[in-house]
Amino acid sequence: MKIKVDKDIFLKKLVEANTMVSAKTIIPSYKYLYIKTLAEKNLLIFRGMNSITKSAITVILDKVEISEEMLIGVEGELLEKLISKMPSGKLNVEIKNSKEGEERRLVITNDSLELEMNTISSEQMPDIEIKDEITGTLVLEKNVFLKEIEKISFAVSKDESRPILNGINFSLVDKKLKLAALDGYRLAITAMDIVKNETEGFNKNKMMLQTKYLRLKTTLLSGDFVNYENIIKVARNFKDNIKYDSKNMKDTLNRMAIIANRNKNALILKIENDFLEVGTTSKTAFSKEKIKLIEKKENEIKIGINVNYMIDIFKKIENEKIEMRYKNEISPLFISEGNTEFLLIPIRLKQ
Repeated sequence: MKIKVDKDIFLKKLVEANTMVSAKTIIPSYKYLYIKTLAEKNLLIFRGMNSITKSAITVILDKVEISEEMLIGVEGELLEKLISKMPSGKLNVEIKNSKEGEERRLVITNDSLELEMNTISSEQMPDIEIKDEITGTLVLEKNVFLKEIEKISFAVSKDESRPILNGINFSLVDKKLKLAALDGYRLAITAMDIVKNETEGFNKNKMMLQTKYLRLKTTLLSGDFVNYENIIKVARNFKDNIKYDSKNMKDTLNRMAIIANRNKNALILKIENDFLEVGTTSKTAFSKEKIKLIEKKENEIKIGINVNYMIDIFKKIENEKIEMRYKNEISPLFISEGNTEFLLIPIRLKQ
């Protein structure tokens, strides 16, 4: 394999492919990143795989100067660290035999540096194929899809005892793609338009995401996702609701967190007259602020919340005005913005 490639572009694709490689795997061949060249099309292809999630990512770099085709495996994490320390500019990448002639080594050079690494042969490369199991296709706007995923990913559970909650739920509702994540304390839901729909439903076991320069194949989490529809439907119809400035709330939350984090992250929201009062206390400090309500249709109430969970939600809020609905001090707090909805379970307050 002999190629010439820009260092920064090479590193960017290398990092993308390395996100899939897991050092925890007990299968040696899955610890490697695989690099392939297609000389006729001037393509350099990186492939990383994960035996735990049974996933594979393929990252493509085009318009590369290639004089010889090859397929090899290298330690991706080590290669990434070494390349990141090299200066910007053109890299020469090739495969050479070791001095003993028994090993093939990856050799990367520029005007002043030379790097050599051991490789493994393509015969040891595992394969994860799911093409024959694809049952349909959805065409989505990539940037919108990534934005909607990023909006709700904070609510994905980290509790491995309920693996189905360790991911985002996809469903087709009213000609839209609906995405949901929950961890038992908060629920985040959003929806996006579908450019083209060539499926009636999702394969229950596997999925492939594909763009021009990237392909991700993955095995889906098994089990039934929590039926959240009834919960969110009830919360949407809570009669008591207020609207207020989201920036004021963001600033207030960040200030309150300094004290709240010393007291089990507890924050108290008190709705009274024309204000939303936000307060917290610890053994050594106390603070409260009032936010002027823009609209209100409410009964007075006092609700306890986790300040960090509230901050996570408001990091995703873009609108200037935000609507919040509630029923009582033990019912979920409902916050909505456009096509995105959040539910937050309150903290029980000491009487």
